[in-house]
Amino acid sequence: PCIHLMNPGRGGQTGGEAEWVDEAAAPQKFGVPPDRGVGYLALIGDSSDNGPRAPRIRPKTTPALLWGVCSIHEIRAYAGEVESLSSATSAGVGVRVLLEGDPEVGNRVGFAWAGSLQEDLVAAALAEARDNARFATPDPHAVLAEPDGVAPADLDLWDPSLADVATPAKVEMALALERQVRGADPRVRQVDSADYGDSMVEMALASTTGIQATTRRTSAYLSVSAIAGEGSGSETGSGFTVGRGPGELDPDEAAEAAVTRAVRMLG
Repeated sequence: PCIHLMNPGRGGQTGGEAEWVDEAAAPQKFGVPPDRGVGYLALIGDSSDNGPRAPRIRPKTTPALLWGVCSIHEIRAYAGEVESLSSATSAGVGVRVLLEGDPEVGNRVGFAWAGSLQEDLVAAALAEARDNARFATPDPHAVLAEPDGVAPADLDLWDPSLADVATPAKVEMALALERQVRGADPRVRQVDSADYGDSMVEMALASTTGIQATTRRTSAYLSVSAIAGEGSGSETGSGFTVGRGPGELDPDEAAEAAVTRAVRMLG
């Protein structure tokens, strides 16, 4: 965070002014945040420093590379305790190959995935994608996408605060929601489940036709299912709240919706 990059200006008619690029400005300048830059350049190469693209990546045989990182948390509360908790992070690179065929019949497309940017694994994924393409059914609509010159929409889908929320705090959100629904109405007999979940996803795409794009997004949610009853009858109702991070969630909204939907169905 304390490192700043000086992007020097160049003279001449096509020159530009010097500019400082800090952590906040890096995504706008380079398309990816600073901590993802190395992996992104490993895919597309860096001609300014003679950096090669990923191994065996050649024009017209490997139309697209998709690099991604995904982190997911899911927590379920039941009867005042944590019934289940899962946390997973995955990363890797997908290789999509198009083999040109008879224009009247179509091209063949193959895909393979490697869980690392390690050279031998990417090379193996490329070989597998090529093999898969040889056995694919020709498709006349399978073509190489070309840059259209349209700038992507600038969407703010990332909440950096999500990374700072510890797992115990996420667990407590699910437990607190369950307690809230249980105590909201005497007709609520049971809470079937109260769940918290979130995800952080980052992706970068590069193709041999010159398409380069990045995206990242976060999401979080709380959901609850209530069981209400009178006499021998019972009804269920659910409620939820969603946002880009925990700070945007409204547990009161989720609890009220679940209870209201459950009790209004009673006779």
